[in-house]
Amino acid sequence: MEYSEIIALLEAQKDERGIVHFEKLGITGKSSFGLGIGKLRKVAKQVGQDLEIAKQLQSSDIYDANMLMPLILNPKTLSLDDIEALMDYPDNWQYGNLLSEVFAKTKIAKELIDTWHSHEDWKYRRCAFGILYQFAKSDKKQGDEYYKDYLHSIETTIHKEVNLVKDTMNNCLLTIGKRNKNLYQKSLEVAKSIGKIEVDYGDNSCEAMDCVKHLSNPRLVEKFS
Repeated sequence: MEYSEIIALLEAQKDERGIVHFEKLGITGKSSFGLGIGKLRKVAKQVGQDLEIAKQLQSSDIYDANMLMPLILNPKTLSLDDIEALMDYPDNWQYGNLLSEVFAKTKIAKELIDTWHSHEDWKYRRCAFGILYQFAKSDKKQGDEYYKDYLHSIETTIHKEVNLVKDTMNNCLLTIGKRNKNLYQKSLEVAKSIGKIEVDYGDNSCEAMDCVKHLSNPRLVEKFS
């Protein structure tokens, strides 16, 4: 499918309510058809996996095209050069999440976590912890010490971080705490040490997740007692 055909496909599903939401994001230099992630995933299935088209979507001034880009990537074929070329993206939590999901499935996912978590560019740090979040949900190779090192990193740096890195670190903390009894206890200690974090999500009512509250859920307490 050609780039122009994809744009026409996106435009045909234009959503006025979605456009209003996009305008609240304050992203400059972009326009939008207001498509939600559900519609974009359906479009991605029609387009198929195509790195060259993905690069065109990435450089588009249409936000929906940017958001479609991660959805048509094939993680099994992405090289480090490919991944780094895709790291110039809008300041948007959902876009970053989508990239992290893809990069977590690459052969070099662990390398990305270990080299990017202290990167000078916040988008790389955010992506590193986004990949770690995905790892914590399903990884069976890394031992507890690997995750404890990152719990320490979260504990010592989260309050100094920018909004979206804080948010992703916070999600990592909770997810690591659900892996096993050992990491549950350590994650709860770290959550109590950190206390409540403040994240500015813009023009909405969202608040940062309270990890102490979630980790103190009776079901988790019983599971890891």
